[in-house]
Amino acid sequence: MSGQIADSVKQTLKDQGLWPRFLERRNELRESGMPPKQATEYALAEMQNGYPVTDAQGPQLPIAPAALAGKTASEAVVVRWVFNHIDDSSTTADDCPSPGAWTLLRQCREAPGFCTMFIKDIWTKLLPSRAQLEDTAGGDDRGDGRVTQALIARIQAAGEKANRDCGVEQVGAR
Repeated sequence: MSGQIADSVKQTLKDQGLWPRFLERRNELRESGMPPKQATEYALAEMQNGYPVTDAQGPQLPIAPAALAGKTASEAVVVRWVFNHIDDSSTTADDCPSPGAWTLLRQCREAPGFCTMFIKDIWTKLLPSRAQLEDTAGGDDRGDGRVTQALIARIQAAGEKANRDCGVEQVGAR
């Protein structure tokens, strides 16, 4: 399917009076270089989520201010900054890590489809996988209690050794 939508979806958009807006938005996305299928999906998502096609999601931003010239940041820093400032109306160029970050933020605010794509396709790539989360949970502890159990065993062994060294008979020995 290359940018085509089902007849039932088309009819629903027509019934809701959204068909002309859908076509306009889909064509804008295609003209901006988005592949036809993706443009259709994003324009449809905008219509279904009730986003206004021409309204910005946040305060309008001018093109990248001159104060950003020469500023650079890693891609991860840029993506995190944009994600954290999409709805922050107090954002200024002083906060911004690079001109590219400013441009991404402006696009997220001005184009709901772009914002959806940014969160779905770019932001989510920075999130750690389940395996990464499990590997980093508590250092060597995988969250299953192995480290705690090993510590208890070491304490018990030290206690037993101390009792033996002192000639103390253990009560309830196993």
